[in-house]
Amino acid sequence: MTSPSRPHRFTAARSRRWVSRITMVVVAAVAAAVLTPQAAMAAPTAVFSDDFSRTATGGWGAAPAGRYSGSYAADALSVDGGSARLAMNAGTSVSVLAGDTGAGDVRADVAVRLDQIAGGTYFAFILRYQPDGSAYRGRLELDASGTPSLTVSRLDRGAEKQLSSVRLDTAMTSGQWYTLSYSITGQSPVSIQARLSPKGSSEGAPQLSVTDAEHSRITSSGRVGLWGYTSRSAGKSTVLRLDDLAYTDAASSLSTAGGGTTAPAPTPTPTATPTATPTPTATPTAAPTTDPGTGTGTGTGTGTGTGSPSPATSGNAGSVDVGRATYAAPSGALFVDRSARSEGSGSASSPFASVQKAVDSAKAGATIVIRKGVYHEAVSIPSNKPLTIQAYPNEAVWFDGSTPVTNWSKSGSVWVSSGWTASFDSSMGGKASMFVNSAYPNANRPDQLFVDGVALRQVATAAQVVAGTFAVDDAADKLILGTNPSGRDVRASDLRQAFDVTSKDTTLQGFGVRRYATTYGATAQVRMHNTGAVVRNLVIEDGAYIGLAVQNDDSVVDHVTVRRNGIMGIGVNQAYNLVLKNSVVTDNNAEHFNDIPVAGGIKITRSRNVTVSGNVVNNNDGGGIWFDESCWNLKILGNTTNDNSSTGIQLELSDTAIIAGNVSTGSRTGIQVIDTGNVRIYNNEFGSNADNGVRLRQDERRSATHSTGRDPRMGIDPAVPWITRNITISNNVFGGGGRWSIRANDSATNRAVDGWNVVITGNLFNNKAAGGPTMVAWGLGDNSSFVGYQTPAELSAAKNKSWTNAMTSSALQLEDMGGAIAKASSVAVALPSDIASAWGVSASQRFVGASRR
Repeated sequence: MTSPSRPHRFTAARSRRWVSRITMVVVAAVAAAVLTPQAAMAAPTAVFSDDFSRTATGGWGAAPAGRYSGSYAADALSVDGGSARLAMNAGTSVSVLAGDTGAGDVRADVAVRLDQIAGGTYFAFILRYQPDGSAYRGRLELDASGTPSLTVSRLDRGAEKQLSSVRLDTAMTSGQWYTLSYSITGQSPVSIQARLSPKGSSEGAPQLSVTDAEHSRITSSGRVGLWGYTSRSAGKSTVLRLDDLAYTDAASSLSTAGGGTTAPAPTPTPTATPTATPTPTATPTAAPTTDPGTGTGTGTGTGTGTGSPSPATSGNAGSVDVGRATYAAPSGALFVDRSARSEGSGSASSPFASVQKAVDSAKAGATIVIRKGVYHEAVSIPSNKPLTIQAYPNEAVWFDGSTPVTNWSKSGSVWVSSGWTASFDSSMGGKASMFVNSAYPNANRPDQLFVDGVALRQVATAAQVVAGTFAVDDAADKLILGTNPSGRDVRASDLRQAFDVTSKDTTLQGFGVRRYATTYGATAQVRMHNTGAVVRNLVIEDGAYIGLAVQNDDSVVDHVTVRRNGIMGIGVNQAYNLVLKNSVVTDNNAEHFNDIPVAGGIKITRSRNVTVSGNVVNNNDGGGIWFDESCWNLKILGNTTNDNSSTGIQLELSDTAIIAGNVSTGSRTGIQVIDTGNVRIYNNEFGSNADNGVRLRQDERRSATHSTGRDPRMGIDPAVPWITRNITISNNVFGGGGRWSIRANDSATNRAVDGWNVVITGNLFNNKAAGGPTMVAWGLGDNSSFVGYQTPAELSAAKNKSWTNAMTSSALQLEDMGGAIAKASSVAVALPSDIASAWGVSASQRFVGASRR
């Protein structure tokens, strides 16, 4: 429904960019099957298309060729009869699913127009999307001037690796339509090509071509769709118009699909050579590297993969897809099959019909194996029964706290379902006013309603219901819905909790949990009370409060995916010797509770000897990884914590920690240390955080004088006095963006930073004089004043002449710092042996940043 605009041609200049947070995903479901080589086809076959010739609000409605589903924050999506509108607020999340079919070799086209550009905008096709999160992304990236870049990256189960990128030399004009095209073909290698041109102009040759022949390339068919993001630091929303969306089967790439004039070849744009301080050395040639947080290596093609790779430990984070776990059923196992006509004996040939029946019948130490299906149950495991509960190999098992609702009748502009009796406590123990953000006044109500798998927003009364929202009338036992339910899958949550586990040494593995109306009292969809808990390869999503709660010692959380829960992904309390590793925790605090006292990705309190490693904790509303209330002896290693609204990693009222090898970007602060001492911050990477890379703080709280926050098992613990002191910051990389790379001060008790024993050496900073953030802000003893140090030389002259740091010669974003990072190894300090051992690297190699080079 768009009209051609005056053509002009883009040429390409090489660029290096990245983004880690998915905030708008449009996916079309496709069966996952191995691709076979295809012969040339006479004509392309449509996978999904939409001309947006309709009107819709609170989502994009139904396309002529198929429906949309899976919308999250659908009020950002609308159609006005000529095109689709996508309004991406800074730091917000939007998602939508589209269609029912797809193909492995695909061409994707869409018309796109910029109505409002905020800078830091990313829009992309998703290609060959796998259930474990692996996919290719074909991106259009826009800076504040509207100058575009085309970029291809590959996701490997949550970790992203850039393959190639080109920067085009002409800015996109606001209000003008352009056509974005990508193709993906082949298996060995996989070939991806891209082109951006004014709508209506002749098709030119691709401006970007890349082949992927690496072992991790994606050769299976999968989902296709769109992706987009506006940087949290943008300050305002980006508004895009979309039209003429089409995915078609492609037997050939863009360059062989037919005709067009040849686009000019990319012209490299030189990058300023960074210099180390205080002693300049010859600049080495930087080997091609990849995005922060995204793995190692490069693809081949006309662009270059750049930036710095993420820790190797975060490359395969997250659960296997539900239905792909392969835990063997041991001899003597009990079996459950929801399709059984009656309760059996628990044998493979005569299974139980419910999991709770199996639990009730099992002896301590038994394994319960669940056959495929959706189980609408609330399972309680008593304290005297350590059990293992797992899915049958390669069978999809879901525990679902919602039930279908079909008895709708139209009443004016809404639809009403009578006889709804599920009711939930929303008082939050009398503390709702502390948790609830006034802008989201119904967040504390656990009621949930889903249309085609999409959570709708709850409003207080029937009079407030519009499309995309619902209300519950408890007095009249009614649900009121603002979206037409005809032909839709409508479900409402009527159970509070999936698993309440009070037995020790119990393992849950290999299945999914979703859509429980968890209350404050129930705590979490899955709650592990006792010692020795193991939670492995679980997907836990769309709960009303917390996804997973771990509340005792010697527990392991491994390869778990926790997403879109109401207040928080994973909550941990009094769990000594916890290991939390290789998990993906994203898009939590979906109800937008206040980020204090608790909200976001992971919060761990009153726990000791804890290791958190190899996790991807992104895009949570609140903190990413947060330790609080007298935690001690912590190892935070090799995590990716990007685009959380508050902090990436935070230590508060705690003591004794290693924070090494993490990538933390796009949040308000990368790492924050509050009232916490004996912290060693080594080899992390920061970029595009709105305020600080590293923030050190002290306030009035002390363990000796403030009872709230003490570990009840330790009381007033001299090892955890809540004093910020003995902090080492070494071998870190501080990318551009934000106001301060490092900021330290006492805001309440007049402790000058000079008395904290802070060491800052071996780091790579951005150049303040060229537009980077303030390098170091050093607090004085008056609770308010700072002294700023803008160069390594200034800092070492004022504080310690033995400190040696490096600084770029120009302001660079983290993804553009590959050459500077390689050079800065000359100032890196040796890793302490215990850090090297914990992180799994050699203490003999000196390097800056989160990956060895």
